[in-house]
Amino acid sequence: MPGLAAQTVAPDGSIVAHYEVTDAASETAFVLGEFYRRNGEWKFRAVGQGYDPGLAGLATDFGNPGPGRPSLVEYDFPGAAADYSLEVKVLDEYGDEDEWLVGTRHGTRGVAMMFTSGSAERTVRVKHSGDWTLRLLPEEDAPLITGPAEGKGTTVLRWPGPPTLMRVKRTSLGKEGKLAAYAVNHPFGKSVIIADTNERRRPVLGPVFVDPGGSCFVIVSAVEGTKWLLSRSRSARRPCSAPGPRTAGTESYVTSAPSPRGWSPARAASSTCTNWTKTCFRSGKSPVLPARTA
Repeated sequence: MPGLAAQTVAPDGSIVAHYEVTDAASETAFVLGEFYRRNGEWKFRAVGQGYDPGLAGLATDFGNPGPGRPSLVEYDFPGAAADYSLEVKVLDEYGDEDEWLVGTRHGTRGVAMMFTSGSAERTVRVKHSGDWTLRLLPEEDAPLITGPAEGKGTTVLRWPGPPTLMRVKRTSLGKEGKLAAYAVNHPFGKSVIIADTNERRRPVLGPVFVDPGGSCFVIVSAVEGTKWLLSRSRSARRPCSAPGPRTAGTESYVTSAPSPRGWSPARAASSTCTNWTKTCFRSGKSPVLPARTA
């Protein structure tokens, strides 16, 4: 394959670096070189790695098991402050940006997710003046939740199902900032909040939705100094029907669950799953709530 080369050109047109591959044969995808930043300067490293399977082989080598599969992304911004000066956004095909990482919520190092909606390629924009690293890892590197899980900072875990209620608790001392947990189902792709502590130490509880045909990941979002504990709620082990409103004409129905702790039915509907009952709300009329059960 003649003419397979990469070169770096200065603003004045002069060639700074040139690397040519002369032994290419059956490869259909190549990594000719890598640009990286060190000590505030951009550098170029010649690689010359070829892949017979094409882009699929290249993606596998860089941690993505295959186009369209989710991947973990290990990020590190050494020397950065966990504030709004650190920000990474993803760009869609129209050039619109969505927030992906921000120092105040994700810290300066941790593990995030990419390709959750089935896309094979994403573009990111990094707002940071110092050195940084983004490294793809296979989804299997996410630890499987088999019981209470402890950790610190931002990370990604796998939940095998079924749908459940998950408790999120801050275990570190002091106020290190925000702590929240999200569920992401592939290929649905959108993150759904499980619970947010709102910078408080009180444990919070929320639902983990699991798509029957997909893979469920739990993303814990926190700065690197925040320690946390995830545990499955005991009430989630009891069989129940999923709560949620439905409408029919001028009538609306919600499900509620009386609780032995004395919570109101509306509060209990989002916090526990025992003895589900149905309450009818009609337009312009106050609902008649069912009697509490022991």
